[in-house]
Amino acid sequence: MKEKQKRVKGISLIVLIVTIVVIIILSSIAIISVANNKPVEIAKEVTELHNKSVLLESAGVLSAEWKTDSLLEKTALSRNEYVKKKLEEQGFTEEQIRDIVVSEQTGRVGEKGGAVDIANNPDKYYGKVVDYRENSESDVEWKIFYSDESNIYLIAGDYIPYVAVPTNLKGHRPAEVVTGSNDNQYTSDIQFAGILEDYTGSESITDVKLQNLNSSYFAYLRLINNKRENDSIKAVAYMLDTDAWKVFKGDNAEYAIGGPTSELFIKSYRQKYPQSALECKVVGVNDETNGYRYRNDSSGIWNTYVASAFDTSDSLYVITDKIKGTAMWLASTSDTGRDGLSVINCTGGLSYAHCRGGIGVRFSTYCLFKFYC
Repeated sequence: MKEKQKRVKGISLIVLIVTIVVIIILSSIAIISVANNKPVEIAKEVTELHNKSVLLESAGVLSAEWKTDSLLEKTALSRNEYVKKKLEEQGFTEEQIRDIVVSEQTGRVGEKGGAVDIANNPDKYYGKVVDYRENSESDVEWKIFYSDESNIYLIAGDYIPYVAVPTNLKGHRPAEVVTGSNDNQYTSDIQFAGILEDYTGSESITDVKLQNLNSSYFAYLRLINNKRENDSIKAVAYMLDTDAWKVFKGDNAEYAIGGPTSELFIKSYRQKYPQSALECKVVGVNDETNGYRYRNDSSGIWNTYVASAFDTSDSLYVITDKIKGTAMWLASTSDTGRDGLSVINCTGGLSYAHCRGGIGVRFSTYCLFKFYC
């Protein structure tokens, strides 16, 4: 009994200490508010944030409830209609409810203009220019590229100049190669030869969130319990080197990389063009497989090339101006030998090129940004 009382006293003391800390913190906020002579405005802002948090939390609970009621045939309303009707019944105002967005497919809840809204309205948002600030020497517009309902990804609206291509931590960067085209126009291409020796291969990509951008590839490596040291994956390691690309990372971005992966590119395209059947996958089950294959027919054969894979009228996915570049690299290996990388060419084809030597293909000057929403 005495032991029990000691434990209770101990717990009470802990609670008391926590309470004092909270009071001290809250007092500090109050002092700052008064010092700024805006106590009323601050209080109003805090109240609004609290109300919004309660609203979103309630909407999330109702979204889950809709699934049960729908299965039990207790409602014929869509998830969105159900949630907003119930919120109104709980006393939330029409103005408060107006900006709530609920994903019909996943049930995730957000606000207008946020990650959930963008993912569910790609026609409205994908390709939209945003006011994004970064510190590189490029002068390009930044566009919304993709949303997974939790995060928003941006992409450069055009190729960045070679001068803005970053060096890695060893001070190296890919080499610029100027090539002439058949109609005597010139494009400035970039090859990876200058940086390949700075990376070991797949083991250079240790961040799980970056591995997940090539989820099929790393799942394959885990399946065969192996690693890769090919030139192609070394080139990918540079493109996914967030230390090298951090010059493009603005204040609100979690990271920047040198280009979208095949998986991310196709996810974005299929969200905007749901009629597309384009798929990518590492289909091998042995040590001879080096990267991704593609198909544009769910019953078709997996290949390393798909002609006319993308709509050339949509510059979010294809830049058709050969003067700027013949193609752009994707941050994914191709199943075409030890130095093959996947590319999107200027005619809308999904193909591959050799990262060391071979044809000159424009380096992926798209930079990708991941935002917490």
